Amino acid sequence: MVHRTSWLSRLSSPLPSIASKSGVTNSTASKVYRWTVVGAGPAGIATVGKLLDNGIQRSDIAWIDPHFDVGLVGRKWRSVWSNTVVSTFTRFLKASPAFRYLPSNDFAINSMDPNSTCQLRHIADPLQKVTETLSGTVATILDSVRALDREEETRRPDSGIGSDWTMDLAGGTTLRSRNVVLAIGSKPRTMPSGKVPILPVEHALDIDILRTKVAATDTVAVFGSSHSAVMIVRDLLICGVKGVVNFYQSPLLYAVAKADGTFLHDNTGLKGKTAEWAKHNIDDPKRYPSNLQRFKSTPDMIARHLPSCSKVIYAIGFQQDDSVKVSGFPHPLPYDQKTGFIASGLYGVGIGFPERGPDAAGNMELKVGMWKFVDYLGRVVPKWIAESNAVDTAASTNGATARGTGRAKQESASINSRL
Repeated sequence: MVHRTSWLSRLSSPLPSIASKSGVTNSTASKVYRWTVVGAGPAGIATVGKLLDNGIQRSDIAWIDPHFDVGLVGRKWRSVWSNTVVSTFTRFLKASPAFRYLPSNDFAINSMDPNSTCQLRHIADPLQKVTETLSGTVATILDSVRALDREEETRRPDSGIGSDWTMDLAGGTTLRSRNVVLAIGSKPRTMPSGKVPILPVEHALDIDILRTKVAATDTVAVFGSSHSAVMIVRDLLICGVKGVVNFYQSPLLYAVAKADGTFLHDNTGLKGKTAEWAKHNIDDPKRYPSNLQRFKSTPDMIARHLPSCSKVIYAIGFQQDDSVKVSGFPHPLPYDQKTGFIASGLYGVGIGFPERGPDAAGNMELKVGMWKFVDYLGRVVPKWIAESNAVDTAASTNGATARGTGRAKQESASINSRL
């Protein structure tokens, strides 16, 4: 079993790929990496793995994160029950040879019922082990990227190279890379709540924390009808609050397994224990909780019922994290939802840049989930690498042509001077 504290305490010491306190050593600062991955959550882990699997040399990859603790999954969501079955998590762990994950590793997930769901800590622990493995392979930098810009001087057609990205790090140094993959995660969406105090969704998703934030006299509003929202409604009732008012835009949807292993409403439907609770309590009039009210989320209903609530929780999804500013681009960063392309040499992946695609019935959905991320990367990383190689080849050819033309002009001038 990996002990997160002991491993993190080693991040600023002996490993040759780990930078010191500021995050970048003199050698890493002067180097132009071929690929840099920003973020060490599940999508960042999968990106590093797939780059290695596709033949990118370990010395050509930099990996930047301020914590290296499996992102929000490891830091905030460990107690949250997943809507993903155990077998899908184990598929993720085996999806990249670079992970070097062995089922013999002493993790509880290896002995769980593969068709059951589990708390996210059971996938966070083995992912911490994978992080440790990868961090000993690529250049791992303990820092945050604050800003990205394209280097103007490398755009010269006679330079013989493509443009590089310059990253300004929180530690005060810069790093250069030919290609950058943003796996920067997301943050919860919210809305104006008037005078009603907002209870952060990250507190509400951990029932042990939630118990400390609510009282028996509270009437709590919950916005949303997704997996997270229904789970929060359930846990508030378990905590014994006076009442729960659930505002929703869409009726409850349930993921439906098909014979071929695919799901209808795979990305939007309720699954696992949360789905079971909703079917038995919300859908069954005989068991409907007396202290639960549900209203369509219209301006009239919100104005009528929200002011009577003592707290409000917004479980209305997530939005792209805005901690990294990219010069010349708005926020949220626009991207191709089929390829992750943002700009030449700049790509996005993970919950901040999800793929858009059909479910089993052809319904177009944003595909969010660990397995979906690594499956997507398996398809797009080879394309990214091919694009990068094509740019380098074109730049090299243009540079050689320009240098050849320059030498011809010099030789002609030398001949003319002698005539």
